[in-house]
Amino acid sequence: MKTSIRLCVIGLLAICADFATDTSAQPVDTTRYVQPYDTVPFLPDLSKSLPAEVIQKTFIPEGQTLVINEFMASNGTVLADEFDEFDDWIEIFNFGEDPVNLNGLYITDDIDYPGKHRFFSGTGSYYLQPRDYVLFWADGQPEQGIFHLGFKLSAEGEEIAIYTAADQLLIDSLTYSQQYYDVSKGRQPDGGET
Repeated sequence: MKTSIRLCVIGLLAICADFATDTSAQPVDTTRYVQPYDTVPFLPDLSKSLPAEVIQKTFIPEGQTLVINEFMASNGTVLADEFDEFDDWIEIFNFGEDPVNLNGLYITDDIDYPGKHRFFSGTGSYYLQPRDYVLFWADGQPEQGIFHLGFKLSAEGEEIAIYTAADQLLIDSLTYSQQYYDVSKGRQPDGGET
């Protein structure tokens, strides 16, 4: 019997290759393979009747339960920050059963620069509780507080990624195209694959 296998090598980027193998001679131990690099749909706000976009998403390293759950790259009137500014935002969700310490993790809008912004650097620990989320303002104004990132999102399209603290391994990422004014993109349900 012929079987297709996708093998991924994970470093700063996930590099995957598809192989075909004949499994009739001996069984394949699938527990030795890394989770595949998947392409999943990222659903738009259906109330706006926009077409679904395909956003590439990487696997989540073992033990990590954080995902980029929702974002808005063209916020004009939807949600204001504590300074009454309508900045772009990114929501991180913990789909796991245990709290996750975000202190020292990295977030970026450029996968070639994974250390662009470090969460809660020098401010102690911040634990994201199970099945909870936290919103970060992508306003390029980190001086406004710990929930403000050192970069802005482009409505023209770009990428968002979260990396581990110690070795900057990729936790979750997405690439998006042109965004519409006051429309967010997110997973449905929270923490889901789409």
